[in-house]
Amino acid sequence: MKKLFCRAAALLISTAALAGCGQFTEETSQVYLEEASDITTFEAPVSEATTSEATVSEAPISEVTTPETTASETVPATEFMPVEAAYTTGDISGSFDGAFLKETLKKNENFVISPLSAKLALNMAALGAEENTEKELLELFGYADSEALKAESKRLIEELDREDGTLTVNNSVWVSDKLETLNESYSQELTDVMSAESFNADLTSQGFVNDLNGWVNENTNGLIPQLLSQPLDESARLALVNTLYFNNKWQHEFDSYSTHDADFYGVNGTKQVPTMHLGTTDFDYAEGKKLKSVVLPYKDGSRMKVYLPVSETESIADIIGEMSLEELSAELEASYTQQKVVLALPKFECDYSGSLKEMLQLLGVSQAFDPNNARFGKISDEQLYISEVIQAAKIKCDEGGTEAAAATIVTVATTCAVKDPIIPIQFIVDRPFLYEIEAPSGETLFMGVIQSFTE
Repeated sequence: MKKLFCRAAALLISTAALAGCGQFTEETSQVYLEEASDITTFEAPVSEATTSEATVSEAPISEVTTPETTASETVPATEFMPVEAAYTTGDISGSFDGAFLKETLKKNENFVISPLSAKLALNMAALGAEENTEKELLELFGYADSEALKAESKRLIEELDREDGTLTVNNSVWVSDKLETLNESYSQELTDVMSAESFNADLTSQGFVNDLNGWVNENTNGLIPQLLSQPLDESARLALVNTLYFNNKWQHEFDSYSTHDADFYGVNGTKQVPTMHLGTTDFDYAEGKKLKSVVLPYKDGSRMKVYLPVSETESIADIIGEMSLEELSAELEASYTQQKVVLALPKFECDYSGSLKEMLQLLGVSQAFDPNNARFGKISDEQLYISEVIQAAKIKCDEGGTEAAAATIVTVATTCAVKDPIIPIQFIVDRPFLYEIEAPSGETLFMGVIQSFTE
């Protein structure tokens, strides 16, 4: 796992497109400051930042600095070690997003992940799976059968891959020159269902690393310049890669003059961070048993949901960690009503990269990683298994809106309704928070947690 970067640099919003709120004047700005000054602040106890123990790399979990290139390193295939499933099949079906969030939070203070990128990359592998291996991968995302997987994958790609570049989805398959056979029917499904580009390469060469990184860099608009830092293992036969890129403007834009330093009560102490402010505005708002949230819409109909604990004495990490998947899903899908909201939100930027293998094993995917028992007969006559799954992601929220990208690689190897209140709700994000970016259809594109900033 490489460094996560969470730089204080703000979710910006330009006044010109502010729906129904008009521009801030000096008078209204003063009114807002008076409203905000009445907020009771919360100081979270200081705790030590944890450090990553992921198989990809070891690095401090959270460090705010000028973003620099991060990369995931593949790890050679190792002897399969079964992991006891942490969740039952019933828990996982339809709850992959929550499970991914809970498992990533165990080792990370600040992060951004993309459930959708992971889903599409693994769906490419599932298209070639048989018997119980296929069953595990289908159940991971709640698919009834392979036809449901194909229909959903095709629908998502057609819906989310846009010509205007605000949201793009790209898939590719990199076939090793050492692969003896590649079934034509599998190759055709990658093209027809996943719209995947196909490349032949020596997966153990530096040339492959350069070419793959170049493909990822191009399809993430430079946000992820490097997914791999070294060639794959000699046993690698296929590399299945997905990229997801998002770049959108806010529907209600912040003015730069309203951004100023404010206290953020993080797990590593109180820090002054650049924080955006928006006076009384109509937003969708919800309050569940444990979490309250506000929805920040983008111009294309996508939306960012920002979650805070209802109680100022509870931490976002503890709440997520203690809830079951069913409880977490209910909190994330609470019923929203339009309310008058005064908003304060810090600018942030965050990087993440790491192996998803252990997490997927905990979610019940075991046979697919077993060199002796995996069944990918639809791909090739060779005995194949998944040796590694790696994701890298990055998000930047500033004055212009939000830009985010993710890339996921799957390595396949061989053995050989409430009325508006008179007083607006104060939604002051000055403590650790959860965020989630959804497509207009409701598909989770990105999600993550910010718990700390450093100077």
